[in-house]
Amino acid sequence: MNEDYQFKGIPITAAITEHLITSYLQGKKLRRSEIIDSVEKIHIANGGLPAEAADFSRTVKKALQNLKNKSLAENPSSGWWAIKQNDDIEDLSSQVSSDLGSKEEPGEDNQEYTIESVMGDGDEAVYVYYYPAYKTSALAAGNDNWLCKIGSTDRLPRIRISEQITGMPEQPVIGLVIKTDDSRAVETVFKNVLSLRGLWSEDSPGIEWFVTSPDNVAQIYKLLLPEFNTQV
Repeated sequence: MNEDYQFKGIPITAAITEHLITSYLQGKKLRRSEIIDSVEKIHIANGGLPAEAADFSRTVKKALQNLKNKSLAENPSSGWWAIKQNDDIEDLSSQVSSDLGSKEEPGEDNQEYTIESVMGDGDEAVYVYYYPAYKTSALAAGNDNWLCKIGSTDRLPRIRISEQITGMPEQPVIGLVIKTDDSRAVETVFKNVLSLRGLWSEDSPGIEWFVTSPDNVAQIYKLLLPEFNTQV
């Protein structure tokens, strides 16, 4: 934690996000998802508090638009942002690696999740994750489907998932990540198809758990969304 960090103990806002982007990311060309991930990590690593808004990606969108209006950032293509070099701000890029690598973000435990498959292309993502115990139990009983959670995010899937698993007895496996520019629409397609097939888990909390598998969701993607089907 940086005791001299001027935003220590303060929830991250659009104004703080602007400052961090121009301080740490100037001169770089990045996906918006990378900016969201980096800025949030830098702020929390230095003693700042998470955003109070439910969707931090919207805060970053607002900050980037403000920087664009100030001619401090450009949006050369969908999902990509180029942050201009600003000689009036001290270049802190040399500190980014140590800030991100040596500090822990609450709820993430600095652990990487296993990602079994990635498909598509885009700045957002739909993810399918499960707990190994569910899969092991299903396969032992001769079943090819088990409880899986399907969700969408504007950020990196591991960041969104880390917010959901506090206190769970084992690490989840991210069975499938589908990159897209319209994650909510793609997520809705999956959930509607699986619900019509009677695979929604009524006994699980929320509406995101289904008795399926990452392979089954991938097949739905290939059949119903071929225009987005780019293997990476």
